[in-house]
Amino acid sequence: MRTSKTNTEKNSRFLLIGNYHFAILCFLFLIIYSICIVGKGKLPQINDLNYPFHVVDFSFGFCSKLLPGAITNLFLPTITKQSASVLETVFFIFFLLLLSVSMQKVFDKIPQKTKKIFIIICFLFITGPCTFGMLISQFGMLDSYIIYFFLLAVMCIASENLVFLSIPLGISIVFVHYSTLISYIPFLAILLTYRIFLCADDKKKKVMCIILVFFILFSFGFGFYFAIFEKNNISYSVEEFNEKLNSKGATYHTYYEYAFYNVVDRQEDITQYKIVENRINDLTSGFINTFLLQFVTRYFMLISSFKYLPMIHIQTATALLLITPIITLILLSFHKEKKCTTKKMERILLSLFPFMFFFVFFFGVVFSSDLIRWLSHAYIILFTAYLFVLYKKDASIIPEYLFSVFHIFPKVFILLFSAVYSLTIFDPYG
Repeated sequence: MRTSKTNTEKNSRFLLIGNYHFAILCFLFLIIYSICIVGKGKLPQINDLNYPFHVVDFSFGFCSKLLPGAITNLFLPTITKQSASVLETVFFIFFLLLLSVSMQKVFDKIPQKTKKIFIIICFLFITGPCTFGMLISQFGMLDSYIIYFFLLAVMCIASENLVFLSIPLGISIVFVHYSTLISYIPFLAILLTYRIFLCADDKKKKVMCIILVFFILFSFGFGFYFAIFEKNNISYSVEEFNEKLNSKGATYHTYYEYAFYNVVDRQEDITQYKIVENRINDLTSGFINTFLLQFVTRYFMLISSFKYLPMIHIQTATALLLITPIITLILLSFHKEKKCTTKKMERILLSLFPFMFFFVFFFGVVFSSDLIRWLSHAYIILFTAYLFVLYKKDASIIPEYLFSVFHIFPKVFILLFSAVYSLTIFDPYG
């Protein structure tokens, strides 16, 4: 009897592992890839550029860009680079675990004959120059928290019972940075709308419509508030702010000087910038004022870093070259999916998913010199939409289309491309 029970327990444990075999392999691969390829054999450490994000909190003011520091202060009584790195490592491992489980969920929905091809698709999503490698290249960067909350939000939207959690997660994304108003927040709103469209239960559909309304109201409400008022909410002058950072061991001041005080790096640009800034302040106010000042500040920062522009453009061009085949595959897949439905709303939503890629990257180019970083965000959004449709749309034409496309190319070509793609890593800050 005892032997029988022991065998049953062993079989149960084996079945539990067996049910998540793809997630386990994916997780182990991500750990090895992150350390050996992206991290070049070294354990990740927070550098001087990203350490300030972990020492500030809401005592500095009611602003975006302070939530990661508030979280760090919540978990760590004394913050040093080493302790913050350990905490970030825990967060990152937990993120990889959730990402792997998510890949398993999609894998289980894929028809048997296309599972091998989906493994390649999954490999292209979790590696390469424009997805999660940037979280190691700039360990502890502000964008890490955006992506962590984003993954949780997508998982909740995909769930039957946790959709309501998308509201606080959307707010959290905005609290990390209000620039997500032109990237992750509208995408999540579209994803929620698509989820509502696919729901067959009228009662659940009404509940999700209410959730969508509150998601939009709170996320965009806080986002616009921060965009307009956060600079007025700073508790310290720029000198006092920097002194506070110094007292906490954070010696890199450039980011917060730029984000909260519009300080331009090069001394020779400051006079000209001030003239333009004063003119904009005289002519505009509110969100338009914030919009124009962000654009002008980006322009003068670009001038300040002019000597780095050729390398930035070479890296961006290389990354675009590598991801273009995958983007093309995704766009064609959405097009095929649209052709197979007569429902107007579904066609609109399937058009909005690829549109978001171009929308996000365009505004990233306009408002930031970190082109790889914004290209990565646009690519993550597009790929997530692709995987979400695969997961939620049981009658999707995409698996069949994947099967037909991948059998056009020789296996040697696919392996060679995948190797080059996965081994190409760029700094998201350029």
